[in-house]
Amino acid sequence: MYRVCVKYRITIRLPKQVPEAVGNSFLALVPIMFIAIIIAFIHFVVGFDMTTFLNDFFSPFGSFLVKNIGGVIIVVFLITFLWRFGIHGGSLVQSVTHPFWIIALDENQNALQNGNLIQNDFVEPFFQWFAQYGGAGSTIRLVIIGSIIAKSKLVKTTTRTSLIPIIFNINEPILFGLPILVNPYMWVPFVFSPVAGAIVGFGAQKAMGINWVASVPWTVPGPIGAYFASGGQWQAIITSLIVLGVSLAIWLPFVLWFDRVTTKRETEITNQKEVKING
Repeated sequence: MYRVCVKYRITIRLPKQVPEAVGNSFLALVPIMFIAIIIAFIHFVVGFDMTTFLNDFFSPFGSFLVKNIGGVIIVVFLITFLWRFGIHGGSLVQSVTHPFWIIALDENQNALQNGNLIQNDFVEPFFQWFAQYGGAGSTIRLVIIGSIIAKSKLVKTTTRTSLIPIIFNINEPILFGLPILVNPYMWVPFVFSPVAGAIVGFGAQKAMGINWVASVPWTVPGPIGAYFASGGQWQAIITSLIVLGVSLAIWLPFVLWFDRVTTKRETEITNQKEVKING
C-alpha cells in the first residue's frame, strides 16, 4: 500500500521550502489511513477479527518457542550463525521471537499472582542470563580467558579493554575489536557455546525449579539479572555460574589456540622490523 501510494503520488504534498526530511515524514500518513480503513472494514463490516486469526495462526510456533528446548536451540544457533555473515542475528531473530516472549512472560506473571503452575520455561530472561549471558556468542568467556592468560599483545589488549563493557553484556568491542566475526579460530565456540549454555541451563533450571517471572534490563550483569528475573531465586545465580563454567571450558582451547598463533605472528613481525632497522 505504501509503495502504491508513493508511486502514484497519493501522498500529502508540501511546499518545496519544507526540508526534505520533514516532508518524508508525511509520506506514510495517507498509506496508514488507507490501511486503517481496510482493516476497519474487514473487522466491523465483514466481521473478521484479524488479531484473533493471527494469534491462532502463530500459536503453534509460539508454543514451540517458549516450551520446547528444540525451539531454544534453533533460536540461539540462528542468532550466532547469522553473525558469522555480518548480519546482526539478535536484531533479526529476536524481532520475531520477542512478541512471543512478552506474551509468555506475562502468562508466567499471571500464574504466579494466581498461585498457578508456571509453564513457560523459555522466555526472554532465559536467553539473557543463560544462553547469551555476556552477549551474543557468550563472548564474556573469551574476555575472561584472554584478560587472564593471553600472551599476545592483540588478545590481551582487546580483551582487557572489553572487560568492563561486557560485564554489562555489551560485547561490540570484542566482536569488532579482536575481531571475532571474521576470525575462523572463533567460529566454533562463538556458535556452539550459547547452544551448550542453553542446554545446560535448561537442565539445571528443571532440576532446581527456576521460574522466570520478571523482565530485567539486558545491561544488568548476568547472575544479578538472573536473580531478579526469577523473582529472587538464588538457584538462578548458581545456574548462571554453572553455565559460565561450561562455556569457559568450550572457549578455552580455541582462545589458547588463537593466542598462540597471534603471538607467533607478532614475534615474526617484531623480528622483521629489527632486521630492517639493523640492516
